[in-house]
Amino acid sequence: AARGLVGRCVACLWGCGGLGAYAAWHGGLKPALDGHQASIGLAVLGGAALVGFGCAVAILAFRCTQPEKPVGAANVFRAPGVPLFPALGILFNFFLMAQYGAGAHLFLAGLVAACVALYAANRFARAEP
Repeated sequence: AARGLVGRCVACLWGCGGLGAYAAWHGGLKPALDGHQASIGLAVLGGAALVGFGCAVAILAFRCTQPEKPVGAANVFRAPGVPLFPALGILFNFFLMAQYGAGAHLFLAGLVAACVALYAANRFARAEP
């Protein structure tokens, strides 16, 4: 049950972070920096999604500080700043990606698809009969 919760929180983290960053950038920040009228709807959507992002980070932080296993368990991994700093890194990357056009995103999707295809072909070629 705990792994399902963490998986849903990570999915929420990615979804809310991406939606929030793109909506906040294209709806509020970019028009404001260019001297144009910001879209209130997109800015509110971006803000709401970023609040969802913050809630997912808070839930993940609680799960990291309150694990079900005792602190001395051998299979518990702890690192300082987790999940806050990785989550902020994801959010900043989404803000950077929001500044690219559709052509750059399609090119990136093509590169990812080509790499996945090469990886799958390599795994298939190395598989034992």
